[in-house]
Amino acid sequence: IPKSLQICNVFLQANNRVLCGFALADKIRPSTITILETFKDKKVTLISGDAEPMVCAIAKQLHIPDWLSKHTPEQKLGVIKKAQKDGYTVLMVGDGINDAPVLAQANVSVTLGVSSDLAKSSADVVLLDNSLDKINLVFNIAKRCKNKIKQNIGWAIGYNILVLPLAVSGVLTPWMAVIGMSLSSLIVVINSIRLLK
Repeated sequence: IPKSLQICNVFLQANNRVLCGFALADKIRPSTITILETFKDKKVTLISGDAEPMVCAIAKQLHIPDWLSKHTPEQKLGVIKKAQKDGYTVLMVGDGINDAPVLAQANVSVTLGVSSDLAKSSADVVLLDNSLDKINLVFNIAKRCKNKIKQNIGWAIGYNILVLPLAVSGVLTPWMAVIGMSLSSLIVVINSIRLLK
């Protein structure tokens, strides 16, 4: 086990004699490196409750310049609130019980399917296949949703600007306006359903 990833040693002993020893270590998900490449133009901070040597080693391996160790849930929450106060939109990724308050506070929060139930109930997004690179998919879906919302609002405003004067002036009868409004709503729904493709 690489020393940079080592957490602690555990020994099994019987009758004052050491029988064996285990080295416990964190394993970095390959998808972590992929998603960090996507965020290289963003401010990324690693916040952990683990000891400083461990957090420092992982931060170096992942090329994260800003990291904080030995942070309690309250301290993590304080970091997020300060970032939001400074004008940052915060995306939080976490999977433990201690991350639940921070996941709830963040503007957008992501957790994994294998995370604690408390983390899953506090997060906005749960990645069921436990792959962090799916965060890119979440961003793509969010962009597509935003574009659809703009299209639908544009259509609704355009329709009302065109139809309302005709309805008020009596050119359109009430039943025509009702059919037109229904068709307008149907177009908005169909346009939104296209997101499922």
